[in-house]
Amino acid sequence: MNLLLERESELAALDSALVAMGGLVLVRGAPGIGKSRLVAEAGERAARAGRSVLRGRGGELERDFAFGVVRQLFGPALSELGAVERSAALAGAAALAGPAVGLDEDRGGVTTGDRLFAVMHGLYWLCANLASRRPLLLAVDDAQWADEQSLRWLAYLARRLADLRVLVVLAIRVEEDAEDSALLQTIAAEPLTRTLEPRPLSIGAVGAQRRESVCPARTHGRAGRGRDRSRPPGGGAADRAPASRDGEQKRAPTAGQAA
Repeated sequence: MNLLLERESELAALDSALVAMGGLVLVRGAPGIGKSRLVAEAGERAARAGRSVLRGRGGELERDFAFGVVRQLFGPALSELGAVERSAALAGAAALAGPAVGLDEDRGGVTTGDRLFAVMHGLYWLCANLASRRPLLLAVDDAQWADEQSLRWLAYLARRLADLRVLVVLAIRVEEDAEDSALLQTIAAEPLTRTLEPRPLSIGAVGAQRRESVCPARTHGRAGRGRDRSRPPGGGAADRAPASRDGEQKRAPTAGQAA
């Protein structure tokens, strides 16, 4: 079991957004606070509710790759469609999205000016066409490191979500004494954007997640009946891997691995 403790309000907000669709949820917080866990949970809940889930992630070393995050979102989804479904997704103005999703490798002239606007317009209609088949979740982690063109399109989309069965969930890292980029500030200011700022977990919640990671059976009231009686309950200190602030277990190196 993967515990999500003291996140009731954030999960309720995500559930509400998944029902309403047509909006954007921005998850902001310091490193290790649990943003990625919430984005992943949003994807899992969306999938269980029958939504299509498209995922992307910004990368600090990939920010110069134009439309890199957009390609992560739409490239796999398009490749999984049959020929007829792909043609329907790219019908009409959506065909203009080709250079951004890997269908046209000539992206050199689509980063500025009128051609950039045409591609963003095409991506909007690609999104709309896919959402007409099934409600759509776009989940982007580490959006602070997304390439500029993808962020520009997300800002473009954020202003036009009211008429779409689309929910966007973005997670952004907040560094001390650092401001969000102008594009992220634009996205945050949109009327359809809801911002979530998870608080650090209490000591009790961190302890519960640590116990869950070390001994799941004990956490669920089933003390390990078949465990080695020569070892102390839950394993010795050397067996316990430290937990991050949001309770995610850090693996201890196994035999043969570098320390």
